[in-house]
Amino acid sequence: YQYLDGYIGLQVKIIGELPESLEVQGNKLVLKSKFHINLINARATATSIDPNNSETVEAEIVSEFKDFISVNSLEHYRIIKKFRFVQRDVRRTIITMAEVPNLDKFFENLRQKFDKDIPLQPAHLTLYVNRPERGIGLLSDDELKRDTEPIEIPELENIKFDKQST
Repeated sequence: YQYLDGYIGLQVKIIGELPESLEVQGNKLVLKSKFHINLINARATATSIDPNNSETVEAEIVSEFKDFISVNSLEHYRIIKKFRFVQRDVRRTIITMAEVPNLDKFFENLRQKFDKDIPLQPAHLTLYVNRPERGIGLLSDDELKRDTEPIEIPELENIKFDKQST
């Protein structure tokens, strides 16, 4: 697991050759240098819970996550080769979706802890970006539907994903 720039993620290793860049709908996107499954945008979630105390809430979310993974595994994930083109403001990315068993239980814990309706965030892996190393957080299925569209990328069909130790 890693915690970086407000995101909690599971590191993933990609096996196979990926093009250094792709063009999608007139947008040139470049391959990220490191890969992880986005599990939760802790920073944005904390802001939605308590905008006046978001740093403290963010730290509580990270602590809750550490406690959660001490008894619940999230490492039996499956990357689903369902590629999506994501657009928000000037940012563009290509992601693939992931199934992460037990992730819903973590979000249920957060709902109970903070007494807030916190949507399960769609687990995904960002592969390509138009801004250096900058993905686009997806905080709900509504955002997934609103900001993404399915795409087919034949160049990526033969890649495989493997767990990478932190």
